[in-house]
Formats: sequence, C-alpha cells, structure tokens
Amino acid sequence: REMPVDEFTPSIGSIKLKKVRCSGVNAALITSIGLSEKKVGSIELDDVKAIFLKKEDRKEVVPVMMDGMKPIEGIPLYIENADKLVLKNVSVKGWELKEDVIHNVLELEASDYHVEGRS
Repeated sequence: REMPVDEFTPSIGSIKLKKVRCSGVNAALITSIGLSEKKVGSIELDDVKAIFLKKEDRKEVVPVMMDGMKPIEGIPLYIENADKLVLKNVSVKGWELKEDVIHNVLELEASDYHVEGRS
C-alpha cells in the first residue's frame, strides 16, 4: 500500500558495492526493497564476485526488516523499487541458483554480468 511522502518517509539515496569478494552467500548477494512511493535512488555493483553455498547447505531466510515477506535463498539479485541499477563486472557462482528478482526498477545498466549455476 502506497503512503504519502513526507519528512518522515525513509529515504536511501544510493548503495554502492565496489571491489567486493564474498563466499558462502546464502539468501541473496544483495536484497534492496525500496518503498513504492519512495524508491532507492541508485544501486551500483562494480567489480563484485560472489560464490553461493551449495543448495543443500543454504537455508531460507526472511531479509532483515521485511516481516511478512516470504523466505528466500539462492537468488543473486533481489531488487524492488529503485530508480537505477548498475551492474559492472559482476560474477555470481553457485549450485542451482534461482532467477534474479528485479521489479519496478526504472533504469538498468548491465555490462559484464555473469551468473553460473542457474537451475
């Protein structure tokens, strides 16, 4: 349900991950869920490499502060309500990964985005 925007509406201007290496990823490389009435400004992943846990080692979890959301696991990108998503030199590996969830993103720029291990 969309609410009126005022001075109390939470706001995230931008999120940037640069030169990040991670292994043992469980639920998602990044989960960002902005408000429909106040989207996250921009999300940029630049030179990011991630390796997910094997499917049998992953556990479904509900992202922090997302009460009522269905638990997730094995999703490289979970992005909702953002003005812009930029993916540069991003590599995600894992066994039986699910499809990205990208909803209500106004602009998408992707160069050299690779996901290995989708079921």
